[in-house]
Amino acid sequence: MDIVVVEHGGAWLKYTITEHEVVTANNRTVLFPVPHQPETEPTRRLLTLTTCHSPTRGESGNSHRWITYAELTGWAPRGGSSDADGGAVVVPDEIAALNPDANPN
Repeated sequence: MDIVVVEHGGAWLKYTITEHEVVTANNRTVLFPVPHQPETEPTRRLLTLTTCHSPTRGESGNSHRWITYAELTGWAPRGGSSDADGGAVVVPDEIAALNPDANPN
């Protein structure tokens, strides 16, 4: 199970990767709040990551996009005081355990 951790405002948001797909570069339906379903109201908190992709190496223009979807599965308060006033960034143990080498605590 792969995860993505996003720092946003005063929290660490933990998303679990649910699926991926490769689409043509002009396919914008992956960007809807519910991917591929423009008329559907979201019922889950999803994250969509996109990057350029080329099925054949060396092709200029990157004709495709690699899309990765993830669902919010947890969060923790960021803790400490804000960076603006020189406070320390505190990473919750649950998040830090995912990558101990990157733990600033």
